Amino acid sequence: MQVMPNRFAKKDEIIFEQNESADEGMFYICYGKVLVTHTDSNGQRHMSELGEGEAFGEMALINSDVRNATVSAKEDCGFLVITRAGFQEKVKLLEPIMRGAFRTFVVTIRSLLEQREKLDREKQQLRAQLKQVQTHEILPPLADAKEDAALPEGRKLQF
Repeated sequence: MQVMPNRFAKKDEIIFEQNESADEGMFYICYGKVLVTHTDSNGQRHMSELGEGEAFGEMALINSDVRNATVSAKEDCGFLVITRAGFQEKVKLLEPIMRGAFRTFVVTIRSLLEQREKLDREKQQLRAQLKQVQTHEILPPLADAKEDAALPEGRKLQF
């Protein structure tokens, strides 16, 4: 089955940016390649390269949060964009048991996302605490330790 694109992008064009509203929904790549990057406190990192037959932005279909990555066209691309409303209409057409399974998947994914966000916050707090410890020099640097420092049983530090 050939899928006809309803959105296009030229090489190097940004499809959407991290933290941007996820209004458009999911993008199915009809042709071309895209680069997915994520920026955090450690800088920008390459997440993946996607091509024909693959999709991105799928979380926008089940979560109204902002985009968690930036996607740019590595070459000229054509996409079939599936909006949240269009997707929800398709879900309504599913048999009841499949709709129930799908809702279970969505709840699980949302729970995992919340856990990841909590862990990310905790990681940031730990990084801040570590930086505070490092800048306040709570512990003396090892290089300042004296070779003849008193140790149990009269032992000396060995370097």
